[in-house]
Amino acid sequence: MYFEKQIQGEFAKPNKDFFDGDIVIIKSEGEKRLAKKFKEDEPDRFQNIFEADINGRKMLIKFNGTSLNNMIEAYGNESKEWIGKEAKVWIKEQLVGNKIHDVAYFAHPKAECVKGEDNRLRFELDEKYVKVKKPKDAK
Repeated sequence: MYFEKQIQGEFAKPNKDFFDGDIVIIKSEGEKRLAKKFKEDEPDRFQNIFEADINGRKMLIKFNGTSLNNMIEAYGNESKEWIGKEAKVWIKEQLVGNKIHDVAYFAHPKAECVKGEDNRLRFELDEKYVKVKKPKDAK
């Protein structure tokens, strides 16, 4: 069986290591890791983990699905091409499970965070910065 070394380091925490409006610089192509299960019968979930320069410190960040889609739209499908690119941070309080948490979202620094009619967050990026267009039926 073939193994690769895992990214090592300290995970950055929203509102402790980075804040709303901060700019981070992506330093690795990232990796998928199996996430911890909270219930035995729940399906496997994966975390998208990247090294980043956060205010001069090399730390690990997790991209949720929204952040991953934002990065693909801005910088393309190949995460190796994200290395050295900037991402702006938005931190929002959200219900995760049964607790309120500070959730970090990452997107192109020129993106804007807006709430849709369905009350979900959306990140809009001017066409001149878009590398991969969203499908027409995407929300």
